[in-house]
Amino acid sequence: MQAEFVTDMLNRSPEGWVLYGYPRTRRHAEPVDEHGHAPGIVIEITLDEDAIGQDQRLTEKRDQLPQILVEHRRRIVPIRAFYRDANAIHLLQPSRPLKRLAADLKTLVGNPPE
Repeated sequence: MQAEFVTDMLNRSPEGWVLYGYPRTRRHAEPVDEHGHAPGIVIEITLDEDAIGQDQRLTEKRDQLPQILVEHRRRIVPIRAFYRDANAIHLLQPSRPLKRLAADLKTLVGNPPE
């Protein structure tokens, strides 16, 4: 149902689109691709896991963080492989200076690889 909604919305977007945080699973990515909306670029920004533990927004979940990260790593493997196989994924490390990260994003979005 979710994939149908997303593909319907993408059908209405003549200029292109950006999806943030979706799809999160291969099961969601495949219908988007099958409906002709395979992304030209998938940007994954990976955070330093030590820095995640210092994030003040996660204070209440600090004791759950190790398990959350284990689950995230397990769930990300299939979707990452799906987009790697499509030669669409680009991994960025935010540990670099913010200006460098912004420049990398601008380059990817402004000049997508063929």
